Amino acid sequence: MKNLLFFGALPLVLYPFIAIASLMSLASPITGEEPILLVIVARAFQIASLMYPLVYFTSLARATSKRKEDEEIAIKIASIPLWFLMILGALLLLWIIVEKLFN
Repeated sequence: MKNLLFFGALPLVLYPFIAIASLMSLASPITGEEPILLVIVARAFQIASLMYPLVYFTSLARATSKRKEDEEIAIKIASIPLWFLMILGALLLLWIIVEKLFN
């Protein structure tokens, strides 16, 4: 369980830079010329990347509290941030694919 939480915490080192980039992207105006699918996928990635600390720290608190009761459930809870990172990776890949389709 500690390994899962450790690897889930590694992206938090880069989080300040990711947060600044995501906030700047979210603050940029939409001109109306962009395809709606591209806007939706890009915004979903940006918002999800801003939510990562909430996902990680919630999972950390729940996993440590459940560890004494049921180790198996604690391990599943501790793996949630890694699953979330995989979803973020899929959103990033989808963003790249949609960008290439419309350009």
